[in-house]
Amino acid sequence: MQVDVATLSGLGWRMSKASILKSILIFVSFFTTALTVNRLAAQLDPATIRFMGDILVGTEFGTDSDDRVCVRWETAPRLSTFGSASHHPAIVRKTVAQINACLPSNRQVEILQPNDETATIKVHFVPLNEFARFAAKHNAQVDSSNWGMFFLRWNRLYEIETATVLIASDKLSGRRLQHFILEEITQSLGLGGDSGEFKQSVFYENVENREYGTALEFTDLDRRAIRFLYERVPPGTGPVQLGVLLERHWRP
Repeated sequence: MQVDVATLSGLGWRMSKASILKSILIFVSFFTTALTVNRLAAQLDPATIRFMGDILVGTEFGTDSDDRVCVRWETAPRLSTFGSASHHPAIVRKTVAQINACLPSNRQVEILQPNDETATIKVHFVPLNEFARFAAKHNAQVDSSNWGMFFLRWNRLYEIETATVLIASDKLSGRRLQHFILEEITQSLGLGGDSGEFKQSVFYENVENREYGTALEFTDLDRRAIRFLYERVPPGTGPVQLGVLLERHWRP
């Protein structure tokens, strides 16, 4: 038997003790969730937010689209090296091992034999003066100060289908070579932008101060960014949607 205990004036709603209690519980649950979301948002470092936007939305070099959205592979990439110079197999293997440690099992990069045309990521070790030949295929310009470049092609769903990476074989050696291989292959996964926020990051670049990254390994933030893209960010996500996903899922 329902016992009426309240009438909300003007609305004509009648509520039982049970329904009042249920409503209070729902309100408390909603309020607690809202406080949690706001607390997480407050804990998001503004520099980290800028960093994630810099590297995930849009790409550094030419593509077939000017859309500023997130792109990623939806199939496991297959990588092969090309060029008349050394293909640096040891550095490439180390780079791919670092990357694969951050990727889900169904997106692991597979290394093929050199000069394999079936590869979906083609890494070309060529002299700098040959960059223009590759860039022309992607309607891109070459800056002589860029000793490493990458180009992506994706489908209408913003799923990456092929990537081309260029490494200047006549300009790079030693630690600089290792850095460029790590940066460019990583960016070919969809983390296509540079950022001036964190100097230790593989994505670091501050053009205004003419400062460039030198990292040979990922920082913890770099690893988390790669994982976040492949675990939380669907292809086609724009800047506003990315902000919402960071607010919901990023854990400081």
